[in-house]
Amino acid sequence: MNLTFFAITLEWGIIFALLVIASIAAIRVGIFCLAVESIFLNTAAGFILGFAMTNSFLIGLVIGSVVGTSTAFFFFLFVVVLRLEEIVTGLGLNMLSFGVSSFAIYCIKGQKFISISLLANIKSQLILVIPALVVSVAIFFVLDKSFLKTRLIAVGQSPEIAKISNISVLRYRALGIALTGIAATTAGLYCAYIQSQFHIAQWNEGLGFLALGVAFASRGSLEIGVIVAFALAFFRTLSLMDSLPKWIPAPDALLPALPYVLVLFFIAFLSGLFKKKTKVFSI
Repeated sequence: MNLTFFAITLEWGIIFALLVIASIAAIRVGIFCLAVESIFLNTAAGFILGFAMTNSFLIGLVIGSVVGTSTAFFFFLFVVVLRLEEIVTGLGLNMLSFGVSSFAIYCIKGQKFISISLLANIKSQLILVIPALVVSVAIFFVLDKSFLKTRLIAVGQSPEIAKISNISVLRYRALGIALTGIAATTAGLYCAYIQSQFHIAQWNEGLGFLALGVAFASRGSLEIGVIVAFALAFFRTLSLMDSLPKWIPAPDALLPALPYVLVLFFIAFLSGLFKKKTKVFSI
């Protein structure tokens, strides 16, 4: 039981970490990408539909990747190129993704879908867990350890000064959204792969919104964001259990709300912490 709990927590930790990194990549270039949820959902739905209709893992992988990156591209086109309002655009894409994922549920209903879990087939799990970890580390490096870090932050905090310094705002915002698309698409593929068995119904629970909340509250800090992502995964795993462990003094009815309660607490805690720091520095 403990091994199963740990395995599921690790799976969700990777998914939430990717979604938090995706959200932070957009925040770094000054864009609140509400479409992270849409990229994630559309990718998962595309993967499931492609796999279910063709019984080919590779085709499902390709379709999911194309759908996810296309969603990120359209967000970039609408928000950065055409300069439409980012919140409204994100909401519109999210509404579309809810319909797409619901359609995917309807299409695969009653079909036999291959179930792959960490405990059942570790070798199969490595097909996507290794790329997921590589993507996470690579984007983490680009955002926090490479020479691009200061330029991305400059574009996000002051586009006017960036232009004066001959830094292309369009180019770096394109890079930020591209990193967001890659991370969220990888999260969608990984989630669809490990969940299977119609658990797609659970994807419409706003997992991308939870990650956005973590990214926003952490003020774009990757280290804090990833740590909270794994804490979020722990509560997510608890919420999927039939009953809470005896050592947790809370009613079972709170199970589905645990991840959302954690994010709200985290946002409130860090907001107060940063507010106090701001007051100290302003004196």
